[in-house]
Amino acid sequence: MARGIASVSAALFVFSVLLAGPAMAGELRDGASLISGMVGYTSHESQQSGDQIGGGSWSFDYARVGKGGKWSAGVVMRRMESDEFFQDENAGGQEVRVNAKRLVTAVQGTFFFLDGRFSPYVNGMAGVHMQTSDVYRDGEPDFRQSSQTFAAGFSGGTHFHVTSGIFLRAEYTFHYFASSDTISKNHMHGFYGGLGFQFGG
Repeated sequence: MARGIASVSAALFVFSVLLAGPAMAGELRDGASLISGMVGYTSHESQQSGDQIGGGSWSFDYARVGKGGKWSAGVVMRRMESDEFFQDENAGGQEVRVNAKRLVTAVQGTFFFLDGRFSPYVNGMAGVHMQTSDVYRDGEPDFRQSSQTFAAGFSGGTHFHVTSGIFLRAEYTFHYFASSDTISKNHMHGFYGGLGFQFGG
């Protein structure tokens, strides 16, 4: 009962903030720091089976808003993980599981089309992609493979400023990797959503 009341109270608070109007609304401020965390879902074509493979992801971003509130520059860290299962016909139909863990660390630049409560943007990033793949056959560990390569990303998304210091964020990212042991055509699609905070400025 107490948990239900707390959930309803939290929902009512968020709803009232969203309806509070421009008086509570924020916008991008010159020289402000933006810190945001997002969770998401990624999808790519498997290099082994050709199937479409999905997995969870999280992202942490820091950026500094430039003069005029139209652009920002900063760093981003993204973690992705996926599990793939397929039958290896060349090994007597053994069941193979590939668990891939990926970490992208990059610098990023963002251009905002609007400087207001609703701030759509495009983003570019470039950095390093680190991947570790654990391969299992019939449930038993087989081998581990690790690699590092160049990574880039191109995104489109938006900030919605709930207050002057809090914003919601949604984003689509096209991830590109110079090479990968598990990803066909070296690219991945990412869909993200989360919460951010604006300080200073």
